[in-house]
Amino acid sequence: SLFYGVRLGMTYDDFYWYCFNKNLEGVFKPNIEGTAVVLSFTKNFGAPVDLEFFPKVDGKYTPITKYRGVVRYKNFSFYNKEHHINNLISETIHFFEGGYGGNKFIAMPSKNNLIKYDYVKIDGNRKIFISPAFEGDKIFVEFEDLKPIDQNGI
Repeated sequence: SLFYGVRLGMTYDDFYWYCFNKNLEGVFKPNIEGTAVVLSFTKNFGAPVDLEFFPKVDGKYTPITKYRGVVRYKNFSFYNKEHHINNLISETIHFFEGGYGGNKFIAMPSKNNLIKYDYVKIDGNRKIFISPAFEGDKIFVEFEDLKPIDQNGI
């Protein structure tokens, strides 16, 4: 499970109906554009944050192998020192390491010349990749299933 029962390997159809029901329960909500699922967190962060995520979809009934997301402070301001990108990175890494256990994140040189480091964590067949946005207001997060697809496509 990645978040409240959302997991790698579920189909888009399963994901859609699962999120629809979690929305009715008040756990999930759509983002402003209606293009992603939003989770709000107030604990484990210095200020409230939103995590927006959505799967990379290859077909309605194809297993989902990747979710992409964005983490940002809800009331972000460049003038608030608590909202500095380094705080968001540190808190997000701590949040995911605490929630998923296993290995620690490893800093690796970023391919983007404006960003010094990206961060990766691999546990079994799950990879979590964190990359700060050069604007300094959010970080990109990617969850990926590294399990190879067999010859039958399963």
